[in-house]
Amino acid sequence: MITTNPIEFQKQISLHNHSFQPKSASRPEHQPKVRWPGLMNLSTLAEYLDMSASTVSNMIKDGQLPPPTVSPTPRLKRWSRECIDAYFEKKLEAKMKGPSIDDVMARSFVKNRGSC
Repeated sequence: MITTNPIEFQKQISLHNHSFQPKSASRPEHQPKVRWPGLMNLSTLAEYLDMSASTVSNMIKDGQLPPPTVSPTPRLKRWSRECIDAYFEKKLEAKMKGPSIDDVMARSFVKNRGSC
């Protein structure tokens, strides 16, 4: 019903505004999908490391990557993203640290010792 009374009109507007909620306001917050899961299979690990699955498999066999975090059966192997990140963090720290002065001096001594 349309009214010409300004007070009634204000009441109708206020009731209408309170009852209206956009659809997005009534929905729970949208959580973005996590790109890298906590546990990864070989193909996901290879994608995470930006390598082929065969390269990752060879690196695991050669000891250049850690073994699976979870392996309840020989065919079901999963690597923890946290363990992989920690492994590379540790390797980076060791590389940044470099050899100790004792290691450098020992190599220098061995090289000079053999030559006359």
